[in-house]
Amino acid sequence: MYIFSVDSPDAPAHLERSMSIIEHLELPATHAWIRQPPATSSEIAAIDSSFPDAPVSLEDSLRDAVIAALESASHLRLAIQSDLFAPAPFRAELRTILMAAGRLGYISLPTQSDDRREHAEHILGMEARSLDRALTDIDRIEHLPGLRWDTDEVDELRRKIKTVNTAGLPGDRSLIRIAADLIGREVTAADARIEPGVLRDHLTWIWHTASGSAHGFAWQSLSHGDFVTDLGDVLSAFHYALDAAKNIWEPETV
Repeated sequence: MYIFSVDSPDAPAHLERSMSIIEHLELPATHAWIRQPPATSSEIAAIDSSFPDAPVSLEDSLRDAVIAALESASHLRLAIQSDLFAPAPFRAELRTILMAAGRLGYISLPTQSDDRREHAEHILGMEARSLDRALTDIDRIEHLPGLRWDTDEVDELRRKIKTVNTAGLPGDRSLIRIAADLIGREVTAADARIEPGVLRDHLTWIWHTASGSAHGFAWQSLSHGDFVTDLGDVLSAFHYALDAAKNIWEPETV
């Protein structure tokens, strides 16, 4: 059964470490770069220039994912430090942070530039696919016309959707697993005592169980694990992926 383990002897030390990571992530020096346009010489800028009509730019996709993760992490910190524990919302916020870690790691951690570009194209396609589905259902709104987009705007968005590939794309779970494997290799490179598959397995497990919780499925309550451990690994993965993404956002000049 899934537990929060906040009363265990080791919980205070683990939570203190997690709070320290969040406080570090909250520092402008850590994340302010994502709020600025990428360098003109960056891979992000190069990829975006190849898809000038994409409905969502790679820059905006990554920025929104990071901001959502940072806001979720900050809310978790405030709630935990106030001793206001809420299991379901906490796990939903874990899922948001993990999704951002997955998107960042999926694009920035492959060693080959061709792979990074291909993965970036996947993200643009996933954005467009999601928008296309939203437009289809929003177009069916009858009783709240104010929520519908203007017809000309919808036509323009659909034109832009057609400029990127939306077929044969990975789903969220595949993206998370690939990114978790890449992040795991980075962790092993930093500490050879850690097997690269350990983090991949844990993050994959967290993705499924946290998603199960967010959807209100009962099966996830039968799973083993604990929130304190999950929080630490998700924050570490996000931190690794954020640092890696900075390298393709504002590459170092020689």
